[in-house]
Amino acid sequence: DEVVLNVPGFANGVRDIHADGDHAMFRINGGIDANGNGVVDVVNPGDVAYGFENFLTTYDPGFDTATQQGGAGLYEQDVDATALPEGMNFLTVRAFRHRDAASGGDGGPAVFSEFREVLWVDRVDPTVRLDAATPYNETGGFDFDFINDDDTADAVHVFRNLGGAFTDQQILDRVSGSNQSNNFDGGVFGTDYDDVINGNQAFTVVTFERTGSYSIQRFTGVAIEDGLGLGLGDRNGDGVIAPNDVSNAFRSLEQILGARNLVFEPALDPNGDGLVDTRDLLALGSIYEGEEAQAGTAQAYVDLLQARGDQNNDGIITGADIDTLYANFGTNDDDALWQGDLDVDGQVDMTDVLILVQDFARTFMGDANLDGFVAQGDLNQVLNNWGDTNVGWADGDFNGNGQIEQGDLNAVLNNWGLSNAPSFALNPQLVPEPGLVALVGGGFGLLMRRRLKI
Repeated sequence: DEVVLNVPGFANGVRDIHADGDHAMFRINGGIDANGNGVVDVVNPGDVAYGFENFLTTYDPGFDTATQQGGAGLYEQDVDATALPEGMNFLTVRAFRHRDAASGGDGGPAVFSEFREVLWVDRVDPTVRLDAATPYNETGGFDFDFINDDDTADAVHVFRNLGGAFTDQQILDRVSGSNQSNNFDGGVFGTDYDDVINGNQAFTVVTFERTGSYSIQRFTGVAIEDGLGLGLGDRNGDGVIAPNDVSNAFRSLEQILGARNLVFEPALDPNGDGLVDTRDLLALGSIYEGEEAQAGTAQAYVDLLQARGDQNNDGIITGADIDTLYANFGTNDDDALWQGDLDVDGQVDMTDVLILVQDFARTFMGDANLDGFVAQGDLNQVLNNWGDTNVGWADGDFNGNGQIEQGDLNAVLNNWGLSNAPSFALNPQLVPEPGLVALVGGGFGLLMRRRLKI
């Protein structure tokens, strides 16, 4: 007896080679030029292969038209993944049965089987952008939304007003469910905060993908004006500018500065860089010494200037502090850098000396006794110690080279008669001009030599 198995691809016990595939195509997403030939191969909307691409790397159909032989086909395509969008991409492959009547097929409509796969492209770490800060009540309640534009983020953790000195590992160690944002819609993540104080907020954001990739971003200078308090200077949001905003209080300016950016307050960051340092201390002076400040605030601020500018820790600013700055030029010591790098550029140099003299001591280059005037007593120091070495600021060595000479005399002459120095940070033109120094200093040098000769 003969047994006939009804198996697809066979007819009356004989394998039907026309059931084998003679063509395959693929599509990524809605249809892109994925095989690199410059076009999408099928663009007719009525075609069953609309948006599909031909395999170009390897194209070896299972049905050979020339020999009328069937078998397994092989189709391969190298794809430039940099041309694919970040995140999920969708691959569709269709293998078509041989139906071409010219080579023995039945000439019927396209018959195919389909294979689908999700391709996850992860070239870059996930990031977000701050989209909006929306108040939801009148007592400092705000909703902050962060957007992951490529929709690859799996989780977003937000830290508001975390100190800027935290390392990446210290930030990652703080990640928990308590700081995870709510995922509202696709790539939209939101976090609500109550009692937001006016000022420049800073957000540290950790964004994770499902692959484990992550990024750490810091958003600074996020200005809030509809929250609690007066804004800049009112660090506790109580609506007054008072001495306890400056010193002798929890999270006062004095305490925040001493924490070296392990703590942050938005109302103490006027330049909006997410740090609280000497630049902010100087910028807040107009607020703490202004007419709106409570009694005692201005004095608290001046006292803080003295404490911050004190380089040798003797409690006051003297010429010895300026000598200490000069001695620390080029230092890599963390403590000396924090104390002496007043412009926060990563080094102790002449700019820091100028800031210490003009902003903290509130005087000028050439003021040997730091009394706020460049006058006869300062000139006498230069003349009396002329040529001496192993000297300091109080002796008349204003440029820190360890000797009293022409440059020191120039400093006195350039600022002769000046008093009550304005802020260097706001008035950089106070730095002596080299041409003027040489001209005036050279003339006075002749006068001095005649005097010494007598």
